[in-house]
Amino acid sequence: MIIHGDYSSATGIIAIRLVSFIVVLVMGNFKSIKYGRVIPFSYWFCIIFMPVASLVLLVMFLNFPTIARYQALSITVIIFAMNFFVFYLYDVVSVYYNNRLHQILLEKQNNYYNRQFELTKESLSAMNTLKHDFKNHLTAIYTLLQNKEVPQAVEHLSQMMHICEFDKKYAVSGNVSIDSILNFKLNEAIKNDIVVSSDLSIPMQFDMPSFDMAVILGNLLDNAISANLALSHNRHINVTVRFDKGRLLIKIENPYEGTLREQGGKLLTIKADQMHHGIGMESVRNTLKKYDGILTIDHSDNIFRAQILMYID
Repeated sequence: MIIHGDYSSATGIIAIRLVSFIVVLVMGNFKSIKYGRVIPFSYWFCIIFMPVASLVLLVMFLNFPTIARYQALSITVIIFAMNFFVFYLYDVVSVYYNNRLHQILLEKQNNYYNRQFELTKESLSAMNTLKHDFKNHLTAIYTLLQNKEVPQAVEHLSQMMHICEFDKKYAVSGNVSIDSILNFKLNEAIKNDIVVSSDLSIPMQFDMPSFDMAVILGNLLDNAISANLALSHNRHINVTVRFDKGRLLIKIENPYEGTLREQGGKLLTIKADQMHHGIGMESVRNTLKKYDGILTIDHSDNIFRAQILMYID
């Protein structure tokens, strides 16, 4: 049966409305789209372009001078199938991508703990070495000083100090989760000629998974280190972590150069890898939601200040 193409015909209207409804229904039921995974604007453009282009093509086909009903139905089904597979593919890739990010964060957390273990082991080894030979060292130094051989005594002390040359532990609160992250990141900063300072007042344990702490502290410190690496001088990072009456305060300050841009109340990254940086900060915000947390950012006087307040039972 042949029908005359007419955009206002019942067939055209029903087909277009049907495709529109099904596309919305499909989008709403794909879990990664439904739960609002954060993706770049370019990705959203590609996803939205497909159903819009499909509707335009459908209108064009149905507007042909003559078209059989079975052809109209076939075109509608094919276009619907195309949209379905596009959204399905996006959903699968999105799930894989988020699982990969989760795996990367777990690997980072393991690195933090491994480095903390190495720092502790190095400290104990150095102390045991000194303790074992301490009396002999004191006797040798005492004899050198008695004989007024000061340069030799200084050299002996220098060799003793060399035994203790291991990465500094900037965080010694006893909270393994926080100490491991801070020591790992701040030692990385020191190796890049960044002056660091830390002010910690936290208990050895409180009810917050180490994974969440790695997401928050790890990402904020990564950003602070990256901002400092762009500077030729005056590199520094100030870290404050305090816990009091169920409230956890984290404050990180660092200098930066250039002009920061904002869009929709959020800062746009100045990193070359914009997508991964944006995901890192979005991970921080999503983690804060678990604790009714607040992220406050100030960037006046070329000092970037990120302050977080969380409520922990």
